[in-house]
Amino acid sequence: MPRVLDFLGMGDKFTGNTRAVVSKLWRAAADKTKPRMSFDTFNGISAGIRGPDNVWYNMHGREMEDIAKRPLDFFRAEHEQAVKDAHPEWIFPEGFGVTPNDWPTLFKEMCRLYDNLDPAAKQTYEALAAKDEKRCARQQAAYYASEMEEEELKDILVGHAPAKIIFERGVAYAPTGGWTVGTLFDAIAKGHPGYGDHTFFEGMYSQGNGYYGVMYGS
Repeated sequence: MPRVLDFLGMGDKFTGNTRAVVSKLWRAAADKTKPRMSFDTFNGISAGIRGPDNVWYNMHGREMEDIAKRPLDFFRAEHEQAVKDAHPEWIFPEGFGVTPNDWPTLFKEMCRLYDNLDPAAKQTYEALAAKDEKRCARQQAAYYASEMEEEELKDILVGHAPAKIIFERGVAYAPTGGWTVGTLFDAIAKGHPGYGDHTFFEGMYSQGNGYYGVMYGS
C-alpha cells in the first residue's frame, strides 16, 4: 500500500481518478497500514508560520499538463521538417516581430497538406489525438486529486520523525500514536516560528543530538 503523501503528486500513475475516489483509498490505507508522510518531504507542503496563532498549510498538485494535441499537431510533428527542408528559401527567425518571417507560410502549408489527406490517412492522427485527450484528462484528474487543504492534511501521520524534537524555543514531544501533519506544524509554530517577512516554511534539518532547525523564506 503506497504511503499516502508519497503518491499524491503521482495520482495519475496510481489511479487517474478524482479526489473522491482517491480519498477512499486514503481511508482504506489508513485503516490497514497507517499511511505516513516522510519527514523529509515537507517541501511538498506549502506553509506559512508566524507563530502558534497563525499557521496555515496546504498541498498543491503538480502543474497541469498542456491541452491535448490535435490531429494536425501530430501530423506537423511528423512532416514539418521535411516541408521546411523542401523550401530553403523560407526564413524562420527567432523572436517576435522579426521580418521576413515564413512561419505563417509554413503553418498554412501544413494545414493544406493535412486537409488534402484521404480519410484513412487522417485516422492515424485522429487516433493519436484521441489517446492524448485521454492522457490529459487523467493528468487533470490527478492534479485535482493531489490538492489538499489543512482539514485533509492535519490527521495524516508523519513517518521518520523522532518522538522528541528539540527546537530553539523548547522541546516538543509527539502525541500518542506519533506525529501528524497538524501536530507537527503546531509544534514548529511554538518551537521555531518564522520571523519578520520570513514566515514561508521551507523545511527542517537535523543539527544532531535531537536538535532541529527550521528553514524559512520570504
